[in-house]
Amino acid sequence: MASPTPDNHDVSLPMSCIRMDGDTQSRAILSHDTVREYAEQMKAGDVFPPVTVWFDGEFYWLSDGFQRIAALQAIGSKYALAEIRQGSLSDAKWSSYSSNSTHGIRRTKDDIISAIAGAIQHPNSKFLSNTQIAKYLNIPEATFRRLRKGLPTPIAQGPQRCLVSRNGQCYEMNTALIGRNSRKPVEQRCKSSSLRELENRLSSLKIRATPPVQGLLNIFGNWAFGSVSDDDCISAFGRLHQRWTRPSL
Repeated sequence: MASPTPDNHDVSLPMSCIRMDGDTQSRAILSHDTVREYAEQMKAGDVFPPVTVWFDGEFYWLSDGFQRIAALQAIGSKYALAEIRQGSLSDAKWSSYSSNSTHGIRRTKDDIISAIAGAIQHPNSKFLSNTQIAKYLNIPEATFRRLRKGLPTPIAQGPQRCLVSRNGQCYEMNTALIGRNSRKPVEQRCKSSSLRELENRLSSLKIRATPPVQGLLNIFGNWAFGSVSDDDCISAFGRLHQRWTRPSL
């Protein structure tokens, strides 16, 4: 197994380390024509963007780049240039739903439906509105609502809530009563009743945060869930601080 690397660094990762069996493929099916075309371009010397993998402390889960990996396998490559992010399999799945929205072969209708189906079943989506999910998937909200109507309704897990921000404070809003003749939904400060709940909240914060803040959340999450030691956590924060305070050349 390859050694873990700092978050968001591109490395040449052995193909044998990359896990593709975690249900992190967002496309409905791979395009054999595209894989063949990529393979020919790679043999001709073209350099492709790195694939994206999530390292959970043990495994590297592929979330973006399945067709590139298939092309590399076709030409017998043993390594793949990869952007390694720190996170769980759940993070990899959530990330996969928005992959291919701004790059690669244009998503088909089936690809978009597959991404929507996965996203609305994911724990992160219970904290997001239709507008927020559609924005994350890079899909027009009208298209998202239309396609979602044809999909099974996710099983409700407790009260229907989403995260809202007001005056610099984060709140959890009960949306079950929206649209009914009732008082304004009561807002409550976010509280986590379990580690799983905390993980879901962190994931929902990451998708709305800027890259620097995402880095901080990743470090905190890895420490909170025991993926890194106290010393490694402090060192990671130190590296981020040095990077942000380093004078521009």
